[in-house]
Amino acid sequence: MPKTRAQKEATLKQVADALTGAKGLAFSGFQKLTVKEVTELRSLLRKEGVKLFVAKRTLLTKACEQLKLPVPDAALFVGGLQVAISVEDE
Repeated sequence: MPKTRAQKEATLKQVADALTGAKGLAFSGFQKLTVKEVTELRSLLRKEGVKLFVAKRTLLTKACEQLKLPVPDAALFVGGLQVAISVEDE
């Protein structure tokens, strides 16, 4: 079932809120990672105060444009993106 416009706007707000106040951002693809590897990565990052989430390229592009942040070149990634966000330390 496709998302409604309201659901898409709510998701965009969540992504924009996550990016707001970030001191460090790292973008990466995740297609070759197993679920176990992603879970382990999240755990390691969480210990360092870094949040990891997955976002569609178009959603991330819109959130970056909305916040006037540099937009990652979506052509470099296939599928979705992982975004690691640090609000404590670069």
